[in-house]
Amino acid sequence: VAGMPSKALQRKVLNVTDENVQSVCDLHVDAMELFEEDDDIHRIHVLGIWRLLACIFSQINSAGAGDDGDGYNIARRQKISQWLRRHSVWAVGRQLESSAISDLEKVILSLSKHDIRETTEQALALKDTRLASLISMAGCHMHMKEDISQQLEVWRSNSMDDLIAQQRMHVYELLSGKLENILHQHDLDWRRAFACIMWYEQSAVDPVENSIHSFLGFQGTGIVKQPLPMHAEFGGRQARTQRADTAFELLKFLDSKDGPDLKGFLNTSGYTTDALDYSLSWLILSILEGLGVLDFESADPEDQESMLHVYIGYILQLQFLGVGPEWILYVALHVPNSPKLPHLRETFVCEILNRTVSQWIDNQERVSFFTDKLGIPIKWISGTKALWYKYNHLHELEFEAYMEAEAHSEAFAVFSEVLGPRAFLRESNALSHALVPFSCIDLKAKVEALGEHSCDLHKGQQQELSLYQMFISIMEKGSQGQVAELSYESFFECFTKFQQTSLATSKFKAVVSKMCALYAESLRYSCYGKNDSCLETSERMKKRVKAASLPHMTPEEALAYVQDASSCLSGP
Repeated sequence: VAGMPSKALQRKVLNVTDENVQSVCDLHVDAMELFEEDDDIHRIHVLGIWRLLACIFSQINSAGAGDDGDGYNIARRQKISQWLRRHSVWAVGRQLESSAISDLEKVILSLSKHDIRETTEQALALKDTRLASLISMAGCHMHMKEDISQQLEVWRSNSMDDLIAQQRMHVYELLSGKLENILHQHDLDWRRAFACIMWYEQSAVDPVENSIHSFLGFQGTGIVKQPLPMHAEFGGRQARTQRADTAFELLKFLDSKDGPDLKGFLNTSGYTTDALDYSLSWLILSILEGLGVLDFESADPEDQESMLHVYIGYILQLQFLGVGPEWILYVALHVPNSPKLPHLRETFVCEILNRTVSQWIDNQERVSFFTDKLGIPIKWISGTKALWYKYNHLHELEFEAYMEAEAHSEAFAVFSEVLGPRAFLRESNALSHALVPFSCIDLKAKVEALGEHSCDLHKGQQQELSLYQMFISIMEKGSQGQVAELSYESFFECFTKFQQTSLATSKFKAVVSKMCALYAESLRYSCYGKNDSCLETSERMKKRVKAASLPHMTPEEALAYVQDASSCLSGP
């Protein structure tokens, strides 16, 4: 319908800050915990992503963390550590249930979930008080790790390491921060491998960024595997792609050096086996844009394309699932306009309105929600209604909707093709002359409504409208052949010009033929009983009929022609 104004719709952005992101994520976690699904691995994975999102972007209390960088690093590290421990407890429990494990392997598994108390008790149960003492101080002092490293080096240099059980050596190596063997030989998922790096290799004040770099270093040498999503690591399904876990890409937001690969981060393969499930990608993207972490306008073209891919994918997903138009439109209002597509958001909204019109056209509550809550312009709603009425042949409602949508040219097209001829036929078909004043109420109302916006019509429509206006004026005043300020000669002069154009429709030509017949008959009656000679009267009538582009037609023949015109007007 009418052209959409540039950026007519304000883009919606989630009102998320580092102060309330924790509560936002908690709400999603609570909703997920209530939701039961067959794939428990997927559920645990998504819950973990939401908890990690809060750990990474929630506000750090400056009073508790102190003003120095170490205080911030410790506070952020503690949040990530809690997240890793929650997962490790679950993963270790799952591993213990699935296989028989030796006592020393249990010690290693307990260390991989950072349960120092349980691990110490396991060492005491083995009657190894020295090992229990070392475990009780794990991760507390850097000098202790150095002492253990030196002792291990002494054993190796004296070929004494062969006298010590391999599993025990791995425990010592883990406590010393030397993780090559334990990460390579033990089947740890990437989260527990990352946790061991942060807990046992790095110091308590090192930023999480250092642990990320160390993990990537181990990955580069093949010591740890690629950080695959949980459905690939625990779900017993072979990964179809090599996309990294969405959780790992989230962690890389703490890496000030490199940061995440946005295309990989938003890829659905990072959290689900359903390549068309964009729900989590869209939610995370919306939160990060609300936080100001991601900005579409400042992103490079490749990242912009990845972000738009998520928006479009999620909208299509919702449409496929048959979700109500309120939610689909809400998502569409978050779509950013790109430099190549400056009206992308507006286009999406209009297309969704057109596709879902059957669901809301008779529901005023929904329409009010669109306009009041979502801020969609009422003229866009009306434009969509007009298209619906058009294809349902409800032309009166179509005309009204186009007028509300300020699509005056389209409204006139409906008037010209259907409503104008129909109103003309209904109100003036029975008339044979214009001697007595006659008001064409319905026709006049539509003509006046269009006349107020004649500047929005193109030239041919303005000419057609002017003919209707002149005819209505003549009929209302009961001219008896003439009107002081408006003559029949002016009417036919205007009509003759109009007939020379190619814009006149067949129905409007029939309307004007009826107008001509009314003129001719009015002229005949106006001359009746006057002193004019018959020759003069006949000559004048012929001139007027000829001016009306009705050659060789007497007024009587013009009246007969009205019947043909009427049949044309009443046609489909």
